[in-house]
Amino acid sequence: MVLRPACEARSVAQLSFVAALAVHDLVDGSLPGRARCKWPNDVLVDGGKVAGVLLESALGPGGQVNWVVLGIGVNLASHPGLEGPIPSTSLADAGAVLLAPGEALPLVLAALAQRRQEWETQGFATVRSAWLARAHGLGGPVTVANGDRKLVGTFEGLDEEGALILAREGAAQLSIAAGDVFFGDAEAAHAARG
Repeated sequence: MVLRPACEARSVAQLSFVAALAVHDLVDGSLPGRARCKWPNDVLVDGGKVAGVLLESALGPGGQVNWVVLGIGVNLASHPGLEGPIPSTSLADAGAVLLAPGEALPLVLAALAQRRQEWETQGFATVRSAWLARAHGLGGPVTVANGDRKLVGTFEGLDEEGALILAREGAAQLSIAAGDVFFGDAEAAHAARG
C-alpha cells in the first residue's frame, strides 16, 4: 500500500505501530487473546511470528514525507521454517479458521484505516498506549543487537516517538530506535551468542 501521510520524517516510523495494531486486530478476531506485538514491527501468536510490517519512505520538500510504502505479510495458511529464537507460525497452524487472502485483505485494510485515523486525529500517544497493552516482553529481559554492539536490560516501554526504552542496571535508561531485539532469557542468550 502506498500512503501519503501528512507528517515529518521523524514520525513516519510510527506507522509501523499503527500497522502492527491493525494486524493484531485481524489476528485477535480469529484467535482472541493470543496475539502480541513484538517491537517494532512483528505480530506473534503464542510466541511464534505470524506477521511482519515493513516501511519504505521518501522525503519531499521541507522535510515532509512524500510517500510511504507499507508492506504487511501475514502467514495465513503456511509459514516459512525459520530457525532461531522466534519460530514462525501461521494462523492455520495456531488453530484459526482458514482465511483466504481475499478475505483477510479487506479486514486488515479496515483495521488499518481505523488505526490510522486514530493516529492522525489523536496522535501517537493513543497508538502507543494500545500497542503497549499488546506488547510482547514488556517488563522482562531484552537484548538489543545493533552490529557488534549488544545491550542487555529490561524492556520498560516506548518513548514518545516509538523507540524502545531499555532500563539497565546501574546505568541511565536508553531509547533504542533500531536494532534486532531478543526478549526473554532464552532469546537473550541466543542473541548474546550471535
